Amino acid sequence: MFHYRPNLSSLTSVRRSHPIAAALALMCVLFLVHPSPSVAQNNPEIYPRVSDERSPPGGMIQLKVELTEPEPISTGDANVGGQGGAQGPLGSPQGVALFAEGGDVSGAAVVSGQQLSIRFSSRHGTFGTIEDSPIIAVSIPVRPDAALGQTARLNLDPSMSFWVAPSGQIYEQEVQTGTFTVGGSVSITNVVPGGGLVPAGTTVTVSGTGFQPGASVEIDDVQPASTRYVGPTQLEVVLADLTEMHGRRVSVTNRDQSAATYYSYLRAAVLGESRVPLLTATLPIFSTRTFTQSFFFPVLDRHLFLGLAFQNPSPRPALITIELFSAVGQRISSSRFILPFQTRISREVSEYLSDFKPRLGDYLRVRSNVPVQVIGLVGNETEGTVVPVDPSQLSG
Repeated sequence: MFHYRPNLSSLTSVRRSHPIAAALALMCVLFLVHPSPSVAQNNPEIYPRVSDERSPPGGMIQLKVELTEPEPISTGDANVGGQGGAQGPLGSPQGVALFAEGGDVSGAAVVSGQQLSIRFSSRHGTFGTIEDSPIIAVSIPVRPDAALGQTARLNLDPSMSFWVAPSGQIYEQEVQTGTFTVGGSVSITNVVPGGGLVPAGTTVTVSGTGFQPGASVEIDDVQPASTRYVGPTQLEVVLADLTEMHGRRVSVTNRDQSAATYYSYLRAAVLGESRVPLLTATLPIFSTRTFTQSFFFPVLDRHLFLGLAFQNPSPRPALITIELFSAVGQRISSSRFILPFQTRISREVSEYLSDFKPRLGDYLRVRSNVPVQVIGLVGNETEGTVVPVDPSQLSG
């Protein structure tokens, strides 16, 4: 099982003219993928709970992992999913979000059937500290042919999950699983825009099933200016104030009191697919931080690859430039592409830079003309694992 060494950041800030520092940063990345196990005594305890869910055929659920008591988490791995087999009522996960104070958490979720292996990192250790909010929400479709009353287990596997405190101690965990039941009449499948700082007057579209005329929409701590019933699969809410949408609890209630809830996040459209199967099977989980310039260090271990994922929450297309520099700052290679708004892309670096042949001390500079979300993905195809790597901002 994968283990992080405590108190180690994904990358360190270095001066771009210093090849030794760049090499040390690379070693940090490699350590995240090939760490040595650690043993802790008298570990603190954590109590993850998977909530019960209910949704009609053809709808959507969010498998939600909550903590019965908030605890700070810096790194970890959560293996979650629905268990019902090929003939069960649930499909494969379509999206995943992590929620932390200030959006301070990023991750990589490898999809395998109905299961997700989510590896995550919170640089300030604020993951797990928000009250009255899940820490993980996984969007899973309900099969249209699911039978009413059919059930599936909603699981968090403690044997393949672990949670590390900012102190470096690994929490002892006591897990409570949940149950999904096919039933009810209302489901929320998406909220758009689901993330980012949204101006007053913006129309938020709530998609789903089973909406009725006169349905009300509540967004936690937000006063809607108006709500409009478009049809049984769509409602529109006009925001009265500037609102950060990421992590907002959105509720729809019909006049007959049938209801559904959903925690909002940006589920961007996907721009094509990588040639690397493991990267295609990985859902990047972006922190809410955005960048116009950031840096990454190539991975030289032949058993690993480095992917870069971008997501554009801006209202206009992003022109993204990727450049490879030597340790002394000489540009070796570059490429650029357009990323439409509300779109994401994941590629192995050589798919961006066809002549990519990195050497020790080389580094990658990423620039965008509008703020975008960025994450590095270090993958091991032999083990089927992907580790998230936050971007670095070099000085000098």
